[in-house]
Amino acid sequence: MHDTQTVRDANMKILVLDDSVERQIAFKAWLDSDDVTCIETAKECIDLLDSQTWNVVFLDHDLGGETMVSSGPGTGYEVAQWLVDHPDKIPGQVVVHSMNPVGRNNIRQLISRVLPGVETAPGCWLRGVKK
Repeated sequence: MHDTQTVRDANMKILVLDDSVERQIAFKAWLDSDDVTCIETAKECIDLLDSQTWNVVFLDHDLGGETMVSSGPGTGYEVAQWLVDHPDKIPGQVVVHSMNPVGRNNIRQLISRVLPGVETAPGCWLRGVKK
């Protein structure tokens, strides 16, 4: 990530899509002064993006404990496609944090069509964060 301060402004409403409980704990520790909601499925993410306003959304690509070879239903790419189709629901910042470099790049390319400032960060950047 280029500038962590961008997502560290106080009292931000942040949505995190990640199926790893370990990374969810790390996100909550790292963003402890913010309103952080962690969810595990693309459907939950889309439902929350549709029903609430968010400052930041973090998208993982691979969900369900598996590394996905393709980007499609059930991945963070599905959420990115939904955001492209619903640009009025795009948060001020989107960060793609998947450890899958192909999936991360696929999401970034898709979402950058409507949000040029999309950030990418390998999922491993959260390792070692402790509360």
